[in-house]
Amino acid sequence: MDDTGTPATAALQERPPTPEELAASEENRRRRVQEYIHLLKSEYLHYRWNAAVALGDEMDPAAVEPLIAALKDPYVDVAWLAAKSLGRIGDPRAVEPLLAALTSNEKWLRTGAA
Repeated sequence: MDDTGTPATAALQERPPTPEELAASEENRRRRVQEYIHLLKSEYLHYRWNAAVALGDEMDPAAVEPLIAALKDPYVDVAWLAAKSLGRIGDPRAVEPLLAALTSNEKWLRTGAA
């Protein structure tokens, strides 16, 4: 509690973040995106699967090229999620690869690219 009897967390929530806090938050986000990009190349399917989802949630343009590469993942689940994430990000670099994915023999990849 502070001097007024207000819980300290309530006081923190009422003030806007400082420029330093904003910069630290952005740096943490950038690191997180880079780690997800790294995991997208993991030998473990579960890590690649989750990384494809997380990169779509982050919506960072830095993830576009790695997600385009993931469209060729040997497991259609990862490719499908990469396609969906590329659609969420909405970067024009993904248009041609997503159009190409629409011609895939894999139903789920076509569905993710649609």
